[in-house]
Amino acid sequence: YDIGVPINLGEAVRYYSLSATHNYPKGQYQCGRMIMQGEGVAKDPEQGAALLVRAADAGLAEAALEAAQILETGLRMPEPGASSTPMCRYGMKPIRRW
Repeated sequence: YDIGVPINLGEAVRYYSLSATHNYPKGQYQCGRMIMQGEGVAKDPEQGAALLVRAADAGLAEAALEAAQILETGLRMPEPGASSTPMCRYGMKPIRRW
């Protein structure tokens, strides 16, 4: 980690986004965390949380824990039936809202 290669958060979120597009839960989780925190992309807590929920729905335990913590602390989650928008600027497909 961080040996000889500069950190590039934009590239990191791009690759996580690609893996999330292919329904890879760890990619959904990491991309969601980066979006929520504004690392490498514009900060968007709702879209990031939606990706965490998607990863949690796929059975990723750490995503389920973080999604539960978000719900407990009161972050407003996407409303059921809300219009879909891209998850990242890299063209992720819309996800199921809850």
